[in-house]
Amino acid sequence: MRTRAELTNGTWKVHGQKIWTSYARESDYGILLARTDPESKRQQGITCFAFPMQQAEGRLEIRPIRQMDGRATFNEVFFDGAEVPDDHVIGEVGGGWAVAITTLMNERTNLSTGLGTLWGDGPTLADLVSLARGTELTPMQRQKVANLHIVSEAIRLTAYRMLSTNGTAASVTKLAADRWGQQVNELALELLGMDGLVMDDRGWQRAFLFAPALTIGGGTTEVQKNILAQRVLGLPRER
Repeated sequence: MRTRAELTNGTWKVHGQKIWTSYARESDYGILLARTDPESKRQQGITCFAFPMQQAEGRLEIRPIRQMDGRATFNEVFFDGAEVPDDHVIGEVGGGWAVAITTLMNERTNLSTGLGTLWGDGPTLADLVSLARGTELTPMQRQKVANLHIVSEAIRLTAYRMLSTNGTAASVTKLAADRWGQQVNELALELLGMDGLVMDDRGWQRAFLFAPALTIGGGTTEVQKNILAQRVLGLPRER
């Protein structure tokens, strides 16, 4: 981790760069991980901050990253002496990695409830069912809708069960929910036919274009499989 923070007179000075920061331009605060012990390595010496996004001119630069759906949800953020009060430290100084892992595990469970398709931002399975009811479906398409509903319930119930188990098991629901969300959007575009080529107020086209991000954000599919293999199944690390 190259972004660093140094405590000076009760204030942390931050220097470095972050990428793929969600809603950086709209937020008042962000979660920031920075190395506070330059002598430490890997996960040690990292501190988590509640970072105030309103900074003096020249100390913070935010560059939006345009997505193929036309929006700029993600951003690249540059810190040049940005300031964080000492009481904005989350957890212990140097203990930020544990905070980050706990937050990430909760995020994966929250994103995997099976209730939406785009992390709560976009059309849902209920919207797909409404679309299907207004469309003349083939037997195969009807089966696809039914299967998506069944998988949705399985993901939702599994996610609730994960709340009382080992946090790493959240990777199970994230793996299933990410691909499920993509399949919902793929079927919606199939049912829309030629109308699916034109952006409209229903949001399916935008959701379809954003859907590849589902298997990247919060940990890629490959990362989730490695977590399950090593921490749940006890398999050795790949060499």
